[in-house]
Amino acid sequence: MTRFSGKVAGVRPREAFGDLYRLHAPAAWRVAWVILRNRDDAADAVAEAFARLYAAGVPPEADFGSYLLAAVRNASIDVLRKSRRLELTATVETSSDATAAVPTDPAVVGENRAYMARAFADLPERWRSALWLIDVEELSTHDAGSILGVAPNTAAQLASRARSRVRQHFLQAHVANHVRPQCRTAVAALGAHAAG
Repeated sequence: MTRFSGKVAGVRPREAFGDLYRLHAPAAWRVAWVILRNRDDAADAVAEAFARLYAAGVPPEADFGSYLLAAVRNASIDVLRKSRRLELTATVETSSDATAAVPTDPAVVGENRAYMARAFADLPERWRSALWLIDVEELSTHDAGSILGVAPNTAAQLASRARSRVRQHFLQAHVANHVRPQCRTAVAALGAHAAG
């Protein structure tokens, strides 16, 4: 884990940030490219993400790479919104470039699975059932609604709420547990904020 607090013993903060840039820029660029599919926009998003982190700082106990990739994703979405190229789709497109941004470290993969399982287990039963039937079993909303005893639109809404809650809990689980007391209120809302 690479950490940056703005102060590194024997190194000026700007020089330390330059080292972090050289270390993490390739991964950040891959994430931006997967979202934007445009070299110039991807470069802008990466630059904006680094600038935001430089201005805001990253807590010393935090993983710089995680903060950076979240900032790149947010900056990329901002670029899409500004250019009005953001299109919501019902399915996720798979791409060979997308695999470059997926963690391959077994420890990270295992930790992410544990966070996801915990987030799924924390859902209300109806939400969990709707999400499982629609996203895992790949049933239509009509079939899922029949099983759950609700209208198809209700089944779709339950699954949508479940996705949103899982996203929030998954992101919140990545926030460092060692926060200053004055920051607890803000940190408690980071998962929901990052999830949109």
